[in-house]
Amino acid sequence: MQTAFSTMPVNFQSGGGWQRIDNTLVAGLDGLLRNRADDYSVALPPVSGGPVVAAKDGLTVTSVLQTATGSVVQIAGQVAARASGESAVYQGVFPGVDELFTVRPSTLEQSFRLASPDSASSFTQSVTLTPGYTLGGVDPSGAIPIRNATGEVVGGLPAPVLTDSSPNPDTNTSTVDARYVLTGSAPVWTVTTVINKGWLASADRVFPVLLDPSTTFGSTPSSLGCYVTSPGTGAPPADPQLCASNTGTDNALNYGSTAYTRRIYLKFGDINTSNSPVPLDAVVTDAELVMTQKAATNGAALDTVVHQAAAGWNSSITWANQPGGHPDADHPGVGDPTRHGSDGEVLGDSSG
Repeated sequence: MQTAFSTMPVNFQSGGGWQRIDNTLVAGLDGLLRNRADDYSVALPPVSGGPVVAAKDGLTVTSVLQTATGSVVQIAGQVAARASGESAVYQGVFPGVDELFTVRPSTLEQSFRLASPDSASSFTQSVTLTPGYTLGGVDPSGAIPIRNATGEVVGGLPAPVLTDSSPNPDTNTSTVDARYVLTGSAPVWTVTTVINKGWLASADRVFPVLLDPSTTFGSTPSSLGCYVTSPGTGAPPADPQLCASNTGTDNALNYGSTAYTRRIYLKFGDINTSNSPVPLDAVVTDAELVMTQKAATNGAALDTVVHQAAAGWNSSITWANQPGGHPDADHPGVGDPTRHGSDGEVLGDSSG
């Protein structure tokens, strides 16, 4: 018998049984676009500028896109949604800007697609939560946690990520050139996502550019995979050393460079969390890690080494306090396939 685990849920509990997740967006009689089947619900407006609603386990998050600012303040236009599968796009919600949504398990991804450096560089939305829930302020990773009445984190807005259309992983992504500005108080807050105009104007930019602020329920994606970056010997990298800021949720988990080292930390699952892909009573006898190269800056060969993490870790690790690798678990990516790099947590290490 063979059992396969996924890092994202594929089924959800419903009526005492299990149902397959289907986040296809379907228009109702009221015109709202709703996901077909999941343990949380999403409702997108038929026309941009209306409320976007995501709800799970008593928590409802309602956001309304209000304005964008570039050289002038712009009011969100009213354009019809175009839905395809799990995604919807509002094309031209601002001049040179499209708004996109994709429904994934436990995550509603929202993106702004910028056509040029002249596009707006900040976007303001109102966010309303169910009474008893609060936005906890911008944390050191750049994310905004959602807390319940007891202070437990039950969701959040992960730190925004910028990605351009270049295939170069050393320049196409930034987690430090976009940030949140949070104002207001319960139950309504104002969240403004601000882009560093210098990053947009850089000669390295290839447009269109995607700005990705999202909403998650439950544990954050960085609980399963993120990377840390060494201080380096040359120019500082475009991403911080904090693992939680480099989750790879919507962009590649990068490693290697010419002036510094990136080191990936991965988990097959955390059985201490309620939504772990590995059940609490599972007996793991073997695990296989498959890595796919998305892009490279040159064609030179690059050795990849996999180690078992010497200790548990979470997304608050940095290069300075990372747990390191188990010396007996080294496994070159092109080496002996009979040697196993990890039985639960791994780190990939490489530099150019």
